[in-house]
Amino acid sequence: MQREISKKEQSLLNPEKVKKETKTKEVIKEAEAITKSDLTTQIHDLKMSIAQELSDLAEKVASEAKKIHCNSGSY
Repeated sequence: MQREISKKEQSLLNPEKVKKETKTKEVIKEAEAITKSDLTTQIHDLKMSIAQELSDLAEKVASEAKKIHCNSGSY
């Protein structure tokens, strides 16, 4: 038990190890931020794509409805 405590104390006093751990934490934090940003961008792009597709479909349906309406009067 005493050896474990002593090892922990030594590792806390080791400035290189502390630097490395801090750097690792910073890198992980930056990677998470980039991932969240990228995910947000992808979700936005997907929403825009779906909106465009729905708009195109609405135009096609309106066009077909207009054709049917115009043709139904000729019978």
